[in-house]
Amino acid sequence: MKFGFDQDAILMMRKTFDECSAPEDQYTMARKVMLAAFASGHNNFQSDFSDRALDRDTKRSSVETGLLQIMNALSYGRMDMKIMARKFNGMQIVMIDQLPEIQGAITQEELAYYVILSSLSFLTRAELRSDVITNSSILSMLETIPDMNDILDNFMMGRYEAFQKQLNRIQKKLKFDAFFGDHRSNNVFKKIRTLTLQQYVKPYKVIDMREISSAFGLPLEIIESELTELITTGQIKAKIDSYQKRLYARKQNP
Repeated sequence: MKFGFDQDAILMMRKTFDECSAPEDQYTMARKVMLAAFASGHNNFQSDFSDRALDRDTKRSSVETGLLQIMNALSYGRMDMKIMARKFNGMQIVMIDQLPEIQGAITQEELAYYVILSSLSFLTRAELRSDVITNSSILSMLETIPDMNDILDNFMMGRYEAFQKQLNRIQKKLKFDAFFGDHRSNNVFKKIRTLTLQQYVKPYKVIDMREISSAFGLPLEIIESELTELITTGQIKAKIDSYQKRLYARKQNP
Protein backbone atom coordinates (compact mmCIF):
# COMPACT_ATOMS: atom_id res chain seq x y z
CA MET A 1 0.00 0.00 0.00
CA LYS A 2 1.49 3.36 -1.05
CA PHE A 3 0.70 6.54 0.82
CA GLY A 4 1.01 10.23 0.00
CA PHE A 5 -1.48 10.97 -2.78
CA ASP A 6 -2.70 14.55 -2.60
CA GLN A 7 -6.00 15.80 -3.94
CA ASP A 8 -4.45 17.17 -7.15
CA ALA A 9 -3.07 13.73 -7.99
CA ILE A 10 -6.48 12.16 -7.36
CA LEU A 11 -8.17 14.79 -9.53
CA MET A 12 -5.76 13.98 -12.35
CA MET A 13 -6.63 10.29 -12.08
CA ARG A 14 -10.30 11.21 -12.03
CA LYS A 15 -9.82 13.17 -15.24
CA THR A 16 -8.19 10.12 -16.81
CA PHE A 17 -11.19 8.05 -15.72
CA ASP A 18 -13.53 10.53 -17.41
CA GLU A 19 -11.55 10.18 -20.63
CA CYS A 20 -11.78 6.38 -20.66
CA SER A 21 -14.44 4.83 -22.84
CA ALA A 22 -13.81 1.09 -22.54
CA PRO A 23 -15.42 -0.49 -19.42
CA GLU A 24 -12.20 -2.34 -18.59
CA ASP A 25 -10.20 0.89 -18.64
CA GLN A 26 -12.86 2.64 -16.56
CA TYR A 27 -12.68 -0.18 -14.03
CA THR A 28 -8.88 0.05 -13.82
CA MET A 29 -8.93 3.81 -13.28
CA ALA A 30 -11.82 3.69 -10.82
CA ARG A 31 -9.87 1.14 -8.79
CA LYS A 32 -6.75 3.33 -8.85
CA VAL A 33 -8.67 6.42 -7.71
CA MET A 34 -10.34 4.38 -4.96
CA LEU A 35 -7.01 3.11 -3.57
CA ALA A 36 -5.36 6.54 -3.84
CA ALA A 37 -8.31 8.10 -1.99
CA PHE A 38 -8.10 5.44 0.72
CA ALA A 39 -4.36 6.04 1.14
CA SER A 40 -4.83 9.78 1.55
CA GLY A 41 -8.07 9.85 3.50
CA HIS A 42 -10.33 11.36 0.83
CA ASN A 43 -13.51 9.53 1.82
CA ASN A 44 -15.82 11.05 -0.77
CA PHE A 45 -13.57 9.97 -3.63
CA GLN A 46 -13.15 6.55 -2.03
CA SER A 47 -16.90 6.08 -1.77
CA ASP A 48 -17.63 7.39 -5.27
CA PHE A 49 -14.97 5.39 -7.09
CA SER A 50 -15.43 2.17 -5.15
CA ASP A 51 -19.06 2.39 -6.29
CA ARG A 52 -17.92 2.95 -9.88
CA ALA A 53 -15.49 0.04 -9.70
CA LEU A 54 -18.18 -2.23 -8.28
CA ASP A 55 -20.54 -1.22 -11.09
CA ARG A 56 -17.91 -2.39 -13.58
CA ASP A 57 -16.74 -5.44 -11.62
CA THR A 58 -18.00 -8.22 -13.89
CA LYS A 59 -16.70 -11.79 -13.92
CA ARG A 60 -13.88 -11.05 -11.50
CA SER A 61 -12.67 -13.04 -8.49
CA SER A 62 -14.39 -13.04 -5.12
CA VAL A 63 -11.20 -11.62 -3.61
CA GLU A 64 -11.21 -8.66 -5.98
CA THR A 65 -14.88 -8.00 -5.33
CA GLY A 66 -14.17 -8.31 -1.61
CA LEU A 67 -11.50 -5.61 -1.83
CA LEU A 68 -13.93 -3.23 -3.54
CA GLN A 69 -16.67 -3.93 -1.00
CA ILE A 70 -14.36 -3.40 1.97
CA MET A 71 -13.13 -0.12 0.48
CA ASN A 72 -16.72 0.93 -0.12
CA ALA A 73 -17.77 0.13 3.46
CA LEU A 74 -14.74 1.85 5.02
CA SER A 75 -15.38 5.03 3.05
CA TYR A 76 -18.43 5.66 5.24
CA GLY A 77 -16.57 5.30 8.54
CA ARG A 78 -16.27 9.05 9.02
CA MET A 79 -19.45 10.01 7.17
CA ASP A 80 -22.23 7.61 8.13
CA MET A 81 -21.42 4.60 10.29
CA LYS A 82 -24.91 3.16 9.91
CA ILE A 83 -24.30 2.84 6.17
CA MET A 84 -20.91 1.29 6.91
CA ALA A 85 -22.61 -1.34 9.10
CA ARG A 86 -25.10 -2.20 6.37
CA LYS A 87 -22.36 -2.37 3.74
CA PHE A 88 -20.29 -4.77 5.86
CA ASN A 89 -23.23 -7.04 6.53
CA GLY A 90 -24.22 -7.25 2.90
CA MET A 91 -20.92 -8.69 1.72
CA GLN A 92 -18.79 -11.78 1.80
CA ILE A 93 -15.78 -10.54 3.76
CA VAL A 94 -12.37 -11.74 2.57
CA MET A 95 -9.20 -12.03 4.64
CA ILE A 96 -6.79 -9.10 4.67
CA ASP A 97 -3.84 -11.37 3.90
CA GLN A 98 -5.43 -11.90 0.48
CA LEU A 99 -5.41 -8.15 -0.20
CA PRO A 100 -1.83 -6.87 -0.64
CA GLU A 101 -3.19 -3.49 -1.76
CA ILE A 102 -4.24 -2.59 1.78
CA GLN A 103 -1.92 -4.67 3.95
CA GLY A 104 -0.13 -2.35 6.35
CA ALA A 105 -3.03 0.08 6.33
CA ILE A 106 -5.55 -2.14 8.09
CA THR A 107 -5.22 -5.46 9.91
CA GLN A 108 -7.59 -8.41 10.03
CA GLU A 109 -8.19 -7.68 13.70
CA GLU A 110 -9.12 -4.06 12.99
CA LEU A 111 -11.51 -5.06 10.21
CA ALA A 112 -13.23 -7.51 12.56
CA TYR A 113 -13.58 -4.80 15.20
CA TYR A 114 -15.07 -2.39 12.66
CA VAL A 115 -17.69 -4.94 11.66
CA ILE A 116 -18.53 -5.72 15.31
CA LEU A 117 -18.73 -2.12 16.51
CA SER A 118 -20.66 -0.67 13.58
CA SER A 119 -23.13 -3.58 13.71
CA LEU A 120 -23.74 -3.39 17.46
CA SER A 121 -24.11 0.39 17.35
CA PHE A 122 -26.46 0.86 14.45
CA LEU A 123 -28.31 -2.37 13.70
CA THR A 124 -31.38 -3.60 15.54
CA ARG A 125 -31.34 -6.93 17.34
CA ALA A 126 -33.50 -8.34 14.54
CA GLU A 127 -30.97 -7.15 11.95
CA LEU A 128 -28.11 -8.62 13.98
CA ARG A 129 -29.89 -11.98 13.95
CA SER A 130 -30.78 -11.94 10.26
CA ASP A 131 -27.75 -10.19 8.70
CA VAL A 132 -24.76 -10.68 11.00
CA ILE A 133 -25.03 -13.83 13.09
CA THR A 134 -26.06 -15.81 9.99
CA ASN A 135 -23.28 -14.35 7.81
CA SER A 136 -20.76 -17.18 7.55
CA SER A 137 -17.92 -14.93 6.36
CA ILE A 138 -18.31 -12.63 9.38
CA LEU A 139 -18.39 -15.59 11.78
CA SER A 140 -15.32 -17.11 10.11
CA MET A 141 -13.48 -13.81 10.45
CA LEU A 142 -14.35 -13.52 14.15
CA GLU A 143 -12.98 -17.01 14.75
CA THR A 144 -9.53 -15.73 13.70
CA ILE A 145 -9.52 -13.07 16.43
CA PRO A 146 -8.52 -14.30 19.91
CA ASP A 147 -11.31 -14.16 22.52
CA MET A 148 -13.78 -12.54 20.10
CA ASN A 149 -15.50 -15.47 18.40
CA ASP A 150 -18.45 -15.34 20.83
CA ILE A 151 -18.82 -11.57 21.35
CA LEU A 152 -22.02 -11.32 19.29
CA ASP A 153 -23.52 -14.33 21.05
CA ASN A 154 -22.65 -12.80 24.43
CA PHE A 155 -24.50 -9.61 23.49
CA MET A 156 -27.56 -11.37 22.08
CA MET A 157 -27.82 -13.89 24.93
CA GLY A 158 -27.46 -11.32 27.70
CA ARG A 159 -24.05 -12.45 28.94
CA TYR A 160 -23.21 -8.83 29.63
CA GLU A 161 -20.27 -9.27 31.98
CA ALA A 162 -18.35 -11.35 29.44
CA PHE A 163 -19.47 -9.05 26.63
CA GLN A 164 -18.39 -5.87 28.39
CA LYS A 165 -14.96 -7.31 29.14
CA GLN A 166 -14.54 -8.03 25.42
CA LEU A 167 -15.76 -4.54 24.53
CA ASN A 168 -13.32 -2.95 27.00
CA ARG A 169 -10.43 -4.84 25.38
CA ILE A 170 -11.47 -3.59 21.94
CA GLN A 171 -11.71 -0.01 23.20
CA LYS A 172 -8.16 -0.15 24.57
CA LYS A 173 -6.82 -1.55 21.30
CA LEU A 174 -8.59 1.12 19.23
CA LYS A 175 -7.66 4.06 21.47
CA PHE A 176 -6.09 5.97 18.56
CA ASP A 177 -8.10 4.44 15.72
CA ALA A 178 -9.25 6.73 12.90
CA PHE A 179 -12.87 5.54 13.15
CA PHE A 180 -13.34 4.48 16.78
CA GLY A 181 -10.53 6.18 18.72
CA ASP A 182 -11.04 8.20 21.88
CA HIS A 183 -10.74 11.43 19.86
CA ARG A 184 -13.86 10.67 17.81
CA SER A 185 -17.04 12.43 18.87
CA ASN A 186 -19.35 9.54 17.90
CA ASN A 187 -18.40 7.62 21.10
CA VAL A 188 -19.58 4.28 19.80
CA PHE A 189 -18.44 2.47 22.93
CA LYS A 190 -20.72 4.57 25.11
CA LYS A 191 -23.59 3.97 22.67
CA ILE A 192 -23.11 0.21 22.88
CA ARG A 193 -22.72 0.35 26.66
CA THR A 194 -25.98 2.29 26.89
CA LEU A 195 -27.75 -0.51 25.03
CA THR A 196 -26.27 -3.16 27.30
CA LEU A 197 -27.04 -1.13 30.45
CA GLN A 198 -30.69 -0.90 29.43
CA GLN A 199 -30.86 -4.65 28.94
CA TYR A 200 -28.85 -5.40 32.09
CA VAL A 201 -31.12 -3.49 34.50
CA LYS A 202 -34.39 -4.47 32.81
CA PRO A 203 -35.18 -7.56 34.98
CA TYR A 204 -34.50 -5.83 38.32
CA LYS A 205 -36.81 -3.93 40.65
CA VAL A 206 -33.76 -2.87 42.66
CA ILE A 207 -30.06 -3.37 41.99
CA ASP A 208 -26.87 -2.21 43.63
CA MET A 209 -24.95 -0.03 41.18
CA ARG A 210 -21.69 -1.42 42.57
CA GLU A 211 -22.76 -4.76 41.12
CA ILE A 212 -23.23 -3.12 37.72
CA SER A 213 -19.85 -1.39 38.06
CA SER A 214 -18.17 -4.72 38.72
CA ALA A 215 -19.96 -6.46 35.87
CA PHE A 216 -19.08 -3.74 33.37
CA GLY A 217 -15.52 -3.25 34.58
CA LEU A 218 -16.04 0.50 34.91
CA PRO A 219 -15.80 2.97 37.81
CA LEU A 220 -18.98 3.41 39.83
CA GLU A 221 -19.04 7.13 38.97
CA ILE A 222 -19.31 6.37 35.25
CA ILE A 223 -22.07 3.82 35.77
CA GLU A 224 -24.06 6.21 37.96
CA SER A 225 -23.60 9.05 35.47
CA GLU A 226 -24.72 6.97 32.50
CA LEU A 227 -27.72 5.54 34.39
CA THR A 228 -28.68 9.09 35.35
CA GLU A 229 -28.53 10.07 31.69
CA LEU A 230 -30.72 7.11 30.74
CA ILE A 231 -33.28 8.13 33.35
CA THR A 232 -33.21 11.80 32.36
CA THR A 233 -33.74 10.98 28.68
CA GLY A 234 -36.55 8.56 29.47
CA GLN A 235 -34.76 5.48 28.19
CA ILE A 236 -35.28 3.67 31.50
CA LYS A 237 -37.91 4.31 34.18
CA ALA A 238 -36.05 4.33 37.47
CA LYS A 239 -34.65 6.45 40.27
CA ILE A 240 -31.25 6.44 41.91
CA ASP A 241 -30.42 6.42 45.60
CA SER A 242 -26.98 8.03 45.43
CA TYR A 243 -26.33 7.41 49.14
CA GLN A 244 -27.10 3.68 49.06
CA LYS A 245 -25.85 3.41 45.46
CA ARG A 246 -28.96 1.60 44.36
CA LEU A 247 -31.16 1.81 41.30
CA TYR A 248 -34.90 1.38 41.82
CA ALA A 249 -37.24 0.65 38.93
CA ARG A 250 -40.32 2.92 38.97
CA LYS A 251 -42.29 0.47 36.85
CA GLN A 252 -41.53 -2.26 34.37
CA ASN A 253 -39.01 -1.07 31.79
CA PRO A 254 -39.78 -1.54 28.09
